[in-house]
Amino acid sequence: MKIGETKDAIVHSIEFWNHTNIELKKGNTYSISVDPKDQKWTDGKWIKEVCNAEGFSHRILDIFSFLKRYKSAKWFCLIGCIDKSPEDFFKIGIIKENYTPTKTGILNCFANDAKGHYKNNSGSISIKVKRIK
Repeated sequence: MKIGETKDAIVHSIEFWNHTNIELKKGNTYSISVDPKDQKWTDGKWIKEVCNAEGFSHRILDIFSFLKRYKSAKWFCLIGCIDKSPEDFFKIGIIKENYTPTKTGILNCFANDAKGHYKNNSGSISIKVKRIK
C-alpha cells in the first residue's frame, strides 16, 4: 500500500479467522477503523449480547474471561494480528491508530470469543485499513 491508500475488508463474527488479504509491512504505520455506519454483531444463542467492535462485558461471561482468545480485551472486541500469530494479537476496537507491525504479513481479524464458541455468532463488521507512513 502507498501512503494515503486504503483497503476494505469484512470481519464475520462466526469466523475463527478472517483473512483480509491486506498485507501490512514491517515499519509502515496504519490506521485500522470500523466503517462509521451503525454496525453490530451478536454473541451466542442464550446471552444474545449485541455490540459494536468495542465488545462488551457481561456479569456471567466475565467469570470465564480466561477462555477468551485475547484475554486483555472485552468479549467480542475486534482483534487483529499478523499471519494468525497469537504473539501478534492487538486490540482494534472501533479504531486502532498508528499501528506499526513488527513483521510483514497478512492482517487477520476476529471477534474476541472463546475457542469453540464461534458457530453461534452472527453479524459482520466492515473495516478500513489506511497506510499513514
